Amino acid sequence: NAGDAFASNNETILFAENLNKLFAIAGTEQASIASASLQLTQALGSGVLQGDELRSVREGASLAYKEIEKFAQGIYGADKNLKDLASEGKITSDMVVAAIMGAGDTIDETFNKTAITGGQAWEMLKNTAVNAFRPVQDAINRIINSETFANIINDLTTLMHISGQVLGWVIGGFADAFEWIG
Repeated sequence: NAGDAFASNNETILFAENLNKLFAIAGTEQASIASASLQLTQALGSGVLQGDELRSVREGASLAYKEIEKFAQGIYGADKNLKDLASEGKITSDMVVAAIMGAGDTIDETFNKTAITGGQAWEMLKNTAVNAFRPVQDAINRIINSETFANIINDLTTLMHISGQVLGWVIGGFADAFEWIG
């Protein structure tokens, strides 16, 4: 949704990493992360950060808000606050990206000093497992999507239908026999 705000895929990834580190440093809850990320993506897509999107970023991504404000104050003057600049349409996507990217070293330094939470450790473990087992998943997908596998599934399906009919006849025969005896 905000692809035009970035010069490359690598820049997009680095922006997302910096933003996620800011969320982690601030201890932002998942619901706030989701809301602020959505609003920030919409702002980047529209070309400006203002209104409800700005409010959501201020509430859910306070450290990102501060970095954007610091960057904007460097351009427009230290006495300007972000809310006023945004209401004038002066906070563009390029400024937001430059602010977060420009703060990367500071973000990394702070993030590296921050103890990880149990949730973050679990997420890191899950991501590592997904990446480690990706070759296995790819191999299984190649098998499942092969013509040979499709034929085996088709044959098994046919066998189940035949087995069900035969078993139905056998049990039906026993039922008839019991009714005849009884």
